[in-house]
Amino acid sequence: MWPTTLICTVVSKEVKDVFINNEITGVNFRKVDIDGIGKHEPWDDYPVVDDSIAMLDLVELTEKEEDPEQYGPLYQMVILFESGYPPGIKIVNRCRKCGYIEIDNEDMEISLSSKTVPEADIFFLKSTRYIVVSDKVKLLMEKSNFSNVSFQKVGWDS
Repeated sequence: MWPTTLICTVVSKEVKDVFINNEITGVNFRKVDIDGIGKHEPWDDYPVVDDSIAMLDLVELTEKEEDPEQYGPLYQMVILFESGYPPGIKIVNRCRKCGYIEIDNEDMEISLSSKTVPEADIFFLKSTRYIVVSDKVKLLMEKSNFSNVSFQKVGWDS
């Protein structure tokens, strides 16, 4: 498992090429247009509710780069599948209009079973933004010496 709180995972061309050349399933890539690079500095009177709001502000607060390609090319890693709910999840409420599901994950276990796992090398753990990868992906990333990633073993129920 590749724990992340990101809504969008951005990777280098090298990562994209390794995934494609090794026929990793469950993922597509889209080129990212780089306009600005910087760090969000919240205003004193601006309440940052969560990281997603801070990320949106980053776009507005950074200056345009003169040579944005020096940081790229970069690609959005689009994960196509998600597992079923892990054990211990309780659905608290479901919005009739938009379908949003509120869950109680206090008793959630980070484990998977053959009934809940899609046939893909990479997918999201439902109800979280954890990225789950096969051993094939983990070994490939370690062999390629990619940085900025860590792995956590997931329990497996038969």
